[in-house]
Amino acid sequence: DVGEYKVGGEWRVLEVGMTLILIIGGIDLSVGSVLALAASAV
Repeated sequence: DVGEYKVGGEWRVLEVGMTLILIIGGIDLSVGSVLALAASAV
């Protein structure tokens, strides 16, 4: 099972790290996407 493999290996650590990055950088990513959409709209 992929889930069990992730929990038992280093993938679990990477998964948690990515989650934290997404939470912390969520606002920055949102602003970036808005600017990208605005630029493409122009």
